[in-house]
Amino acid sequence: MDKDKQIDELLIKGKVSLDNRDYGVAMEAYKTAAAMGSSEAMVCLGEIYNEGFACKRDLEISLKYFREAAKLGNDNGMYRLGRAYSYGYAVEIDGYKALDWFEKAAEKGNIKAMLEVGNSYILRDFKCPKDTAYIGVAYVTREFDVEKGLYWYKLAAKKANEIKDITLATKAYRFIIKHIRHIDLDVDNKDLILLRDECFDNYCSSVIALADSYLGIDNVDLSAERNARIGYNPEVIKAVLLYRQILRDVKNFIDNNQEGIIYYRISNHLNDISAVIKNDKLRKFCRECRKKYVAYSLGV
Repeated sequence: MDKDKQIDELLIKGKVSLDNRDYGVAMEAYKTAAAMGSSEAMVCLGEIYNEGFACKRDLEISLKYFREAAKLGNDNGMYRLGRAYSYGYAVEIDGYKALDWFEKAAEKGNIKAMLEVGNSYILRDFKCPKDTAYIGVAYVTREFDVEKGLYWYKLAAKKANEIKDITLATKAYRFIIKHIRHIDLDVDNKDLILLRDECFDNYCSSVIALADSYLGIDNVDLSAERNARIGYNPEVIKAVLLYRQILRDVKNFIDNNQEGIIYYRISNHLNDISAVIKNDKLRKFCRECRKKYVAYSLGV
């Protein structure tokens, strides 16, 4: 077996073991892959030591793995190094080093790093001068520039749109929305607000698609036999939880004028699904969304 294939198998074994909370097996798989030069395995080990899975939490060892991964050009390793310097994880807080690593990771296409770089141009603390940006708990001198910040946010959104894995895409869009909401919306930039709303719309679509995947459907034209099986599928609960997540997020991340639109969109979608999937949880949630939409429309 060639080296690359062996590393791939070890990475899969590590991920599956981690998902099953078999941390010891995951660590051994990742250590073997890291010894073979896998920067992805190094990042995984860094995260295991950072969280204290299957071992005592050790930020210094975690940082060592992130640094090794970054040296090999891994964008996640670079991003995690930026986080370490911005919050002082096993290193002295240094905003300039943090920003340098974020910019390197962003240039390699890391979505989270792109957002951090965007923040550095826009996000400001009211206690500090306008040319002072805060990176984590560190500060750097950087010009206030909405257009440059917007450039990085748009790049992050474009990258999220290219992700084929719907679970990762959903997380990426949610991360973008959360970051944009932290910006002082007194910043008079319609493009920024438009991007936020566009990302939320894409986020809703990806969550709905992910929820539908739990239901085992890509459309509502299902056979009666398959519908009966899905009607009793416990994955329905996961789907409903995802739909509810959208409703929570619309309250937390988006202006109130979007709330009614989301209620309407979800209730219509669930109404179509409920017509063919006989499940009380879905029907109940559909009615709940419809009532909220009607109440919102009437201003109740």
